Amino acid sequence: NYNTPAAGDVEQVRSVTSVRVHPGYVWSLRASPDDVAVLTLGVPLDLSGPTAQASPLPTPGAAFPAGAAVMLAGFGRETPFGTPNGTLNLFNGIVDPQADCGGFANDVVAADNAIALCASSASSAICSGDSGAGLVTADQAHTVIAVARAAPTSCAPTTHGIYVAVGDRKSTRLNS
Repeated sequence: NYNTPAAGDVEQVRSVTSVRVHPGYVWSLRASPDDVAVLTLGVPLDLSGPTAQASPLPTPGAAFPAGAAVMLAGFGRETPFGTPNGTLNLFNGIVDPQADCGGFANDVVAADNAIALCASSASSAICSGDSGAGLVTADQAHTVIAVARAAPTSCAPTTHGIYVAVGDRKSTRLNS
């Protein structure tokens, strides 16, 4: 249960002192690449305990993660067009092959498939409000491989969400 703190959990409140938006980002009503920013905290988080830990990024030159088991925790909507209920929900899925998004029509994956990827699950889906959450590998390391960007409005299991990859991938754009 991600909504009830465990014994010993301590909330860490920090101020954001600066925001660095990706230089390639252009605001759009549609899904677009480079929709990511880095926040600088006034005081670093305390990562010495068991409740807050850093997640690694992919090693430089890592291959495209097609077929990887992944997970994401988000506070997004539970139903289309509904109001989020405040619970932290878990998505468990599999990364699609490069340049594939399970039929989810979008411009991002086709044009930017070296840095954009899709993932889906038979039992859950990302939804509006989950954007910005980290997509991590389901292994013990929980490596952050991407950031949630967009999802079909249905929020239904088996739909494919779009993610923007993090790190320096060796994969190149596939021609469609």
